Amino acid sequence: MRKELNKSRYILAAILTLIILASGIGIGLVIEKARLLASERSNVMQDIALNSLQVQQLYLDAYNINSCESIQKLLESNMNDLDLSMKRLVKYSKSAVINKEDFELNLRDYFITELQYFLISEKMKSKCKMDSVNVLYFYIQTEESDRQGYVLDFIKKKFGDQVMIFSFNANFESEPMIEMLTKAHDLEEFPAIAINSKTFEGYTPEEGVERAVCEALNNKSPYCLWGED
Repeated sequence: MRKELNKSRYILAAILTLIILASGIGIGLVIEKARLLASERSNVMQDIALNSLQVQQLYLDAYNINSCESIQKLLESNMNDLDLSMKRLVKYSKSAVINKEDFELNLRDYFITELQYFLISEKMKSKCKMDSVNVLYFYIQTEESDRQGYVLDFIKKKFGDQVMIFSFNANFESEPMIEMLTKAHDLEEFPAIAINSKTFEGYTPEEGVERAVCEALNNKSPYCLWGED
């Protein structure tokens, strides 16, 4: 009798364990789906913001209105929003179980949007003779890349809108343009930074990045302490 009672307890415990496990998996999948929907909505919003910026640029150019300052402010604002969306998307994609391909498509859409912002920024720099510099940052999933990211975050906070940082996962094979950029700059070791014609492979400390930024700005910043007298 006792053996049968113990057996029943084991069976009940196993059933309860399976129910709890199934509930946990179900909740996890619901959360993942909600995150995917949020990411897709965020990407749509980013695409609309990009299209709006391009339309405004076309309008200002068509009527020969000086668009430099207004476009630059919009670009800066859009890039800040894009960066926040990207950090959430990367976090979500790492924990994805059944929607990895969908998250990867969202990541590709993000990188394409960022590339378009980079090209707009390059065009604005040439047209408006702006005292700003674009920094291309190529990372991989390592602690060294994380350290480099912290350095670039500090540089961005320090120089403000004089510096635009565009970050790309060097191992993201779904978007061929990223590989094209790394080959164009002849990069083989990551993390890597490209500032105009200068490239830095491997971890680069704050001082090295800051000097390169100041050179690109022709020392036109109060933070370039080694500037021209």
